[in-house]
Amino acid sequence: MTRTVLTIGGSDPTGGAGIQADIKTLTMLGVYGAAAITCVTVQNSHGVTAIQPLDPELVAAQIRAVLDDHHVHHVKIGMVGSTPIARAIGESLAGFEGRLSMIPSSAPLPVNPSWRNPDWTRSGGNCCAVQLF
Repeated sequence: MTRTVLTIGGSDPTGGAGIQADIKTLTMLGVYGAAAITCVTVQNSHGVTAIQPLDPELVAAQIRAVLDDHHVHHVKIGMVGSTPIARAIGESLAGFEGRLSMIPSSAPLPVNPSWRNPDWTRSGGNCCAVQLF
């Protein structure tokens, strides 16, 4: 049986990062990649010009849809986007018994939803930590 990995994170329209890059990597590793998108970005190789976090309920619904349909072995969490999205992720993964990876990998389960973009604070984002479990 092919292993399934659920990747949770932002969407990069260029495919160089985020969900798109994760799916390409998972395919190369020979595992099935499923995704839940937390944020839509406007970016290219020159920088990020916009970030739009999705509604937390929509993120949670994506996660539940994948977990209800696939035997997920591993969850990888990238860009979260906001505190409410972090809470929705935590609630949606309650009871998940597979492996969990956070990006950055040095992060314990509390996460920084703003990732590390210096422009994020100027665009109204805030930095905080949320306990997922």
